[in-house]
Amino acid sequence: MMKVLIAEDNVIMASALKRMLQHMGFHYVREANDGAEALSLLAQESYDLVVVDWMLPSLSGVAIVKWMRSKRPYATCPVIMVTIKDQPEDVLLAVESGVDEYMIKPLDKHILHGKVQKVMKQRAGFGAV
Repeated sequence: MMKVLIAEDNVIMASALKRMLQHMGFHYVREANDGAEALSLLAQESYDLVVVDWMLPSLSGVAIVKWMRSKRPYATCPVIMVTIKDQPEDVLLAVESGVDEYMIKPLDKHILHGKVQKVMKQRAGFGAV
């Protein structure tokens, strides 16, 4: 079973992301409300996909991704960043930190689905989700 972690402090957005991912076939979806909780969950078990907001309490999404990329089990884990930050320098910083895909809020389920399929194929050689 594929495991997904959503790190999102907005409860409504986290719930919407969870529903979208479950609709795509991901049935094991955990949620973290802040950066510290996300790191704690990442340390407790492994995930096959991480969807992370940039602006989280206690630790930013960029910091989480940098931490993930320094750890063996997460060096190649697909990561999609969701954020309201839409400036070119923001996208560049996220990509330099190790993000696989970048999405501007509000989210569209069709775009999310396409990005999930893309990162899963690129990172792990999986077929369509």
